[in-house]
Order: sequence, then C-alpha cells, then structure tokens
Amino acid sequence: MVRQGALQFPSPVETVQVNAASNEPRVWVRRLVIWAKPEEIIRDISLRRGLNIVYSADPGSNDAILGQKGGSGHGVGKTLFCRLLRYCLGEDTFAHDDFRRDVQGYFPEGLVGAEVIINGKLWSVIRPIGTTRKHIAKSNVNLGNLITEASDENDISPYFDALNALISDAVDNHIPGGHNLKRWLFALAFLSRDQENRFSHLLDWRHSDADTRSPVRDTSVDQRNIIIRYFLNIMSDEEVTAQTQRDALSQKKSTLTQSTANLGRSTEYIATEISLGLSQNQDSNSEPLQAATLQKIALDNLKSKDNAYENTAMAQAIDTKRAELEELIVKKGPLTNDFEKFDGLIALQKDQISVLRGEKANLDADAIKARLGETCPVCSVPIDDALAEGCGLSHVIRDPQTIEKKTNETAAKITACEQAILRYEQLKSSNDVAIKNIDKQIAEVRRQIQNLEEQMEQGRKNQRQKWFEAKTIHVKAEQLIKDLERLEEERRELRNIPEKEKQCNETLQRLRLQHSSIMTRLQELFLYVSQGFLGDGNAKLALTGKGIQAQVITGGTAMETLKVLAFDLATMFMSIEGKTLLPTFLIHDSPREGDLGESIYQRLFHFLCEIENLEDEPPFQYIVTTTSAPPTKFITDPYLILSLDGNDDQNRLLKISL
Repeated sequence: MVRQGALQFPSPVETVQVNAASNEPRVWVRRLVIWAKPEEIIRDISLRRGLNIVYSADPGSNDAILGQKGGSGHGVGKTLFCRLLRYCLGEDTFAHDDFRRDVQGYFPEGLVGAEVIINGKLWSVIRPIGTTRKHIAKSNVNLGNLITEASDENDISPYFDALNALISDAVDNHIPGGHNLKRWLFALAFLSRDQENRFSHLLDWRHSDADTRSPVRDTSVDQRNIIIRYFLNIMSDEEVTAQTQRDALSQKKSTLTQSTANLGRSTEYIATEISLGLSQNQDSNSEPLQAATLQKIALDNLKSKDNAYENTAMAQAIDTKRAELEELIVKKGPLTNDFEKFDGLIALQKDQISVLRGEKANLDADAIKARLGETCPVCSVPIDDALAEGCGLSHVIRDPQTIEKKTNETAAKITACEQAILRYEQLKSSNDVAIKNIDKQIAEVRRQIQNLEEQMEQGRKNQRQKWFEAKTIHVKAEQLIKDLERLEEERRELRNIPEKEKQCNETLQRLRLQHSSIMTRLQELFLYVSQGFLGDGNAKLALTGKGIQAQVITGGTAMETLKVLAFDLATMFMSIEGKTLLPTFLIHDSPREGDLGESIYQRLFHFLCEIENLEDEPPFQYIVTTTSAPPTKFITDPYLILSLDGNDDQNRLLKISL
C-alpha cells in the first residue's frame, strides 16, 4: 500500500506535539493472563506501548461454499479479550449473566489478571472469572509472583484508587451515580466503546446488551456530552451553570407560554360565568377593573342571601296546628277509656249469664266425670242425676217449691244481664263513632302539619341553594382576581425571558471562546485524522449548543464509523499533547472494514504505526481487534499480539467453544 507521505500528507511528527511531561502513557496494559485454575494458564498475552492487534481471520470468498464447514472470524474471543481487559481495569464484570455462568461452568476456579502501568508504576491485578471471589491487586509485583503468593487479602481498593486518580476529581460533581470508580469508569467507557454500538455516535459508549454494569448506562446524551467536554478541557463549571440556566429559561418559557394561554382562557370563562350568575349584562372581557367590580357585586349579592331561613307566618301556622293536634289527642283519651270500660262491662255481664245458666256447673260436672266416670262409684247413680236431683244417700231432702222459686229468680237475672249487655253495646258503638271521627281529625291535622313542615324545609333548601350559589360566585370572583394577578406576573416574566436568554447566550459564547484554542486544536487534529484516512473529503468538528458535532463526508456519503474513529484518535492525539484529562489509551473492538472500505481500513494501521514514531517509545497504547486482514507487515511481531481462529477450539481465546 502507498504510504501517506507519498500523498504529501503531513507526518504525525510534524503535526502532533508530544507533551514532554507525559511522553509515557499514564495508563497502559503490559500483560494479560487467563488461568483455568491458579496453576494452569490458558493464555499469557504480552502487550506493548503503541499498536496492538488481535486478529481473527475471516476465511473470505475461498470458503464461501454452501454446506462446507468454515469459520467466520467471529465468536472466537476478540470482544471477550477487550471485556477482560476492561474488567481488569475496574469494570464490575466482563459479560452478561448467562455468558458468565457458561464460563464458570467450564472454569470454576478461573481467573484473569493484568499487569497495568499507572503513572509509571506497575500494578498487578487478579480477578475471578469462575465461582471464586478472589480479587487481588498489588503494586511493584508481577503476575507470576502475585498468583503464587498464599494471601487471603481481598482488598483491591488501593489499585482502584490509583485508576480513579488518573482523572481529576473536578469532574465528580458532573458525573451522576454513586460508584466509587465513577470518573475513571466514565473515561474507560469512552476509551473502549462496546462493539455492539457499532461506532455509530460520538457519545454511544456502552450498550445494554453488554451488561457490564457500567454506570454510563443510566446517563442521558446531554449528561455524556457535558462529561466528555470536561474530559477534553472544553467545559467549565461556570459554563455548566450558564447552560443549566439557559435550559431552565427555555423550559420556563415553554411552561409560561402554555400557562398564560391557559390562564387567559380560564379567566375569560370565569368572568363570563360570574356575569351570568349575577345577571350582569357586561362585556366578559376580563380586565382587572371589571374583575374588581364583579367582586364587589358578588360580595353584595352574598350578603343579601342570608344562610338562615326564617318564615314567621308558617312557623306560627305549624305551632297552631300542633296545638290543635294536642287538643284532639287529649279529647280522644276519655273516649278511649270509656270504650275499654264498656268492653269490660259487657264481658262481666256475659260471665254472669254463664254462671246463671249453669255453664260453669256443667264444666264442673265434666271435670267430675273425667275423674270418676259416668256414675257415682258409691251409690251407682249417674253423675248428671246426682248433680240435678241430689245424691240419694244425702240426708238433705229436696224442696220442689224452693227449686221453682230459684229458677224464676235466675231467669229474671239473666234477662237483666242481657238488657245491660244491649245497653253497653249501644254506648260502645256510639263511643266508637266518636273515636273514629277524632282519629280522622288527628290524621288531617298531622297531614297539614307535615305539608307545612315540608314547605318550611323546601324554603330552607331554596335559601341555602341561593346562598351557596352566591358564595360560589363570590369565590370565583376572588379567584378571578388572583388568576389575573398571576397572569400579569407570568406575562411580565415571559417578557423578560428573551433578555435573560440573550445574556445566557452571551455568557456561553464568552466561555466557549475561552476554550477556543483547545477546541480549535481538536478541530485541527480531527481534520488531520480524517484527511489521513480519506486523502480528501469534507470533515467538520464544531462545538454547538447541542454539544460536539462531527461530520465526515466523502463522495456525498456520511461516514459514521469513520467519524467516530477519527474523533477518538483526535482526542488521543490531544491527550498525547497533554491537553485533556484522558490517558493516551484506546481500545477499538472490531471497527468493521465494511463500514469503512478496505483502503480506508488499512490506512488505520499505517496511521497508528506512524504515530508510534513520535517518540522512541510510543507515547500511547492502541488496541484493535479485527476479522479483516491488516496490511501484511502488521500480521506479525511486534504488532500482532494475539491470533485467533474459530476452526480450531485450541485457537479460541479460552481454547473452548462456548
């Protein structure tokens, strides 16, 4: 392939100005080791400063035969390699739960470790990929010694503190969440995008399918935009405050516009309701003067509607009827007593007649026969004869004349009783007519009282309803006054917002100008990288109100993947120059050739090779995984650090097929 120099493209040495104080990457990985168990190594991978390539060849068209077995270059462990690196660099896990369970099933004692250089100091870290909970990290010890140490120590917080210290704590207030490593993990997310994001957007760093529990997942694009600007030193606290104020003004403007429109309609409607309720033939245009007038009329109307109902004439009529009812009840009392007395007298006369007629004697005879039988057990005389004629053994001699006399007397008494019964029944009947007449009068008076009370209650209801309506109108009139005051206040606020927005925009413009030199340099490096890939084409990078906006166009087509790669490399170059908070470390997991074109893709490797020449030792570490063949010179040492192949399990990262 033709080198960029032949295209009169400026060399990196001429373009990128290495910061003498930071010519060694502030963080880079020297070694990655994967153990099946502590005494059994699966992989021992050495990495270097500069370009590091993990390559898994795609068989290409030679193996494109239907039905023929062949690998694709995918599914061999390239992404897992990147995730394990990130895991050793502080992320909470290296894969989603299902995949981790698969790994744990094969390697219950599995471990992964890395030798990480942080600000020139060696740190070795070991973390579990199996079911153990062994987390170890020590400084100035290599992995070989660390894995053999018999230590129960499980605290790696000093190592995490060293990683977190790579990023200034000035950004903490602008990074959401409570993770102890949050500022480093946000930086790591930007420096090692998830392969699932397909390099589609500058601010897409972590994908939900990866499930590595990165705190970045729960942030908005606006939050990530502020964070990346802090990382690139093109954002200040004052600008965040001004931006927040402007956003708040914009939101307030929208809210007030809607609120004033609603209040305007509402006050017009309420004023019309009040006018109709007061029968005022007024214009319903709700002006303050009219509202005050309506309020006064409504108050006067309320005062005229007494809540207590009084009807003296009807109350007196009810009292008169109740007195009349009392008189009738009193008058009915003696009649009722006489009626009951007549019933008693009639019953008494009937009892006397029964005695005189011998009905009680017959009853006594029946009782005697029930006990002794039909005849006397002593004299053998029938009981009825004995009772009528006397006992034959009795010493009493019966006198017929005496018996006849008593019979006549009894008949006279019975006649007298019957006449008395007739007289009492006549009196009772007359008394019953009088009682029924009084009952009718009582019922009528009670009906009249009920009607009067119902009329009185209806009057009370009508009065309460009128008072309630007057009260409602008065409340609406008071609310109208308050709503109009609020409407005027909100309109005044709304009129003042444009001036405040103008002031905020001027402040933001002034603050962004303060970062103009850094932003200009980032634009220059972005253009430089884009031209290095394309030779020509249209590349733009700008800081707008929506954040950093990038664009790369060639042949009329926007190249999204190239835009993201160029931005990442430009920021790494800025870090090499010491102009960002980020370390000169970058992982690109499978930037697909199909998204770039073969020639552009291969220039990536040449470009990074040229960057290595900035110093005797490359001032950065760049790790890239690929299924597309890099230029031939890069498929060997020192650039090729790991070659994988899906056709043979031994050539997969974990030497098994998951």
